[in-house]
Amino acid sequence: MEDPVGTRGLLIVLLGLAALGPAMAAAQAPAPTPAPPPAALTLSRLMTGESFEASMNQMMKMVTPAMSAMMAAQLKRPLTPAEDRALATAFQRTFHHVYPQALFEQETAAMLTRHLTDAELGELLKFYESSVGVKMMALRPLLLQEGERLFKTRQQQFAEHLRGELAREFPR
Repeated sequence: MEDPVGTRGLLIVLLGLAALGPAMAAAQAPAPTPAPPPAALTLSRLMTGESFEASMNQMMKMVTPAMSAMMAAQLKRPLTPAEDRALATAFQRTFHHVYPQALFEQETAAMLTRHLTDAELGELLKFYESSVGVKMMALRPLLLQEGERLFKTRQQQFAEHLRGELAREFPR
């Protein structure tokens, strides 16, 4: 039986959604919380600011093939290059609309505040302002790319194993 989206596409979408998990969890937070402490907002901006666009682009790379496969399955034909570009553009516009950077920073700061004390926030801020912390933040996009390459080295093995696990969990 042929799977129009394919296990690979499903895995890419799942990985993309997992990467967005913290943002989605923050976006679904029940009630608005008071303004986070300045250290939390500063940390949030350090963590998301320069890498926000790079993270979004990385997410697009991971999710676009699966979205393209799903669209092609719905249309019952391959997408044209122009349609592939339009799909990527629609994803980018949607991402920026639903997760504008300022809101993303506020929600990330609120998450940090829920899980760290003011003293811990201060220590973390000192780290990210240190030479090693600055280097880690600069390496973040590269580390995301290397992580993606690492995943791809076992992607086929993962897909085959997942297919077996899904067949065991959902027998026909």
